[in-house]
Amino acid sequence: MKNLCTIGMRGGSKGVPNKNLKELHGKPLMAYTIEQALQSKLFEHVVVSTDSKDIAEVAKLYGAESWFLRPSELATDEAPKLPAIRHAFMESEKHYGHQFDILVDLDVTSPLRKVEDITGAVQFFKEENADILITACLARKNPYFNMVELIDGNVDLVKHGNLREMTVNPDISIKEALLTLSKSGEKCLLVIDKGNELLGTLSDGDIRKAIVNGTKLHKSINKIFNRKPTSLLADNFEFNEVKNVFLDHKYDIIPIVDKMNRLIDFIA
Repeated sequence: MKNLCTIGMRGGSKGVPNKNLKELHGKPLMAYTIEQALQSKLFEHVVVSTDSKDIAEVAKLYGAESWFLRPSELATDEAPKLPAIRHAFMESEKHYGHQFDILVDLDVTSPLRKVEDITGAVQFFKEENADILITACLARKNPYFNMVELIDGNVDLVKHGNLREMTVNPDISIKEALLTLSKSGEKCLLVIDKGNELLGTLSDGDIRKAIVNGTKLHKSINKIFNRKPTSLLADNFEFNEVKNVFLDHKYDIIPIVDKMNRLIDFIA
């Protein structure tokens, strides 16, 4: 069986410029992934796909092969990964003159993987006679900001809106709260103090109830907002928990707080 390993490395990373060439504990970040691939002894070739001549040259020093540069349209911030992998795969089959049975693509930004992670994944792939295998690990932080929901067949982000537009202090008037609600386009506001601690929530229903009971618009919201809102602790909840809270209680908004009950974000 002929196995090919590809490792993608763009030269124009923005988060950490030139991160693939940055030294990590004495050697470039890229070196760890290249060495792991070679130590696995699974691959006929370990090929680096990059748009940078500097990255290509350093990759060769650590045993990888790199004879082509990735096209610019496959090396932008918006370019998806799969077309770049496909390009490297096709270039490799053309260059080496034969087809490969298994393609393994390794992320260069996962230097803490173990060689046995690679060999175990390939073994499992073979045993299951699978078409594709994707490895993953538990997230260090909850990716709640990436969650989506289906609305009339279309996918939309669960989280949306501007946090600043959604927050008010407890001393504003009911009239001001109404104007803020109208501007935000939401049905609920988040009430915080000067230290950003979450005090409660104020819904349009809370305001309607207060007006029906005779409260004047110039009065403060201090006595009408909900002081016991349901909130979620950042880094400590799962998607099913969020889904169940929404379904069970039909909330318009769920605040996200830290351990000090300071408002971080919201899900609406």
